[in-house]
Amino acid sequence: MGESLQFDTAGAFPPIDPRTTKRVISYVSIDESPKNFFHRGNAWHLPECFGTVARIIPREAVSILKYCLSLLVAGFIVACAAPVNLQAERQALIAADIRFDQLSGEIGPAKAFSAFLAVDALSLPRNGPAVTGLENIAKTLAGEYSLRWVPQDAFVSENADMGYTWGNWLLTVATDSGVLERKGKYLNVWVKRGGEWKVLVDIGNQADTLPE
Repeated sequence: MGESLQFDTAGAFPPIDPRTTKRVISYVSIDESPKNFFHRGNAWHLPECFGTVARIIPREAVSILKYCLSLLVAGFIVACAAPVNLQAERQALIAADIRFDQLSGEIGPAKAFSAFLAVDALSLPRNGPAVTGLENIAKTLAGEYSLRWVPQDAFVSENADMGYTWGNWLLTVATDSGVLERKGKYLNVWVKRGGEWKVLVDIGNQADTLPE
């Protein structure tokens, strides 16, 4: 880390020598402020507040010390951070799922899913292969029909960056012979992205009464 100089008990460098002056000035205090030094008589001194024995640290070491200090401060902030209110986060996740349902009723399932799903979302439909990616999922939801759901419960991880909701869904579509209904259960896995809850995995099953 380079050479370090030490003051004597008088707090002064040895008398200035033209051959060493440049070397002495190349060293700075911890806060990189050359103003901490002053010249008196024929020597360089530190203010009394530095004590009778002080060290001058090379510039190369200052950046390392600052980096280590920033790590200590960051660790202290994390350690002192307030604990996560899991109950409040759980209610916030349920509220997000309710808004998701409301938007589906207002603008249709395809647009609502486009607003609430993560870009890298995964859909696992009841009949058919898995669908990956927001755009691909939105395409499978195109059409004139209604899809609404009611969340029943939610779970949130300890650090509140992941969770799931589950509930009951109802799909209705108008046909020539009348209104067709389908219903079932769903489970959505959510992740927090940029402070907002987004659906990462959408899973659904169908619970229609089987023919007798």
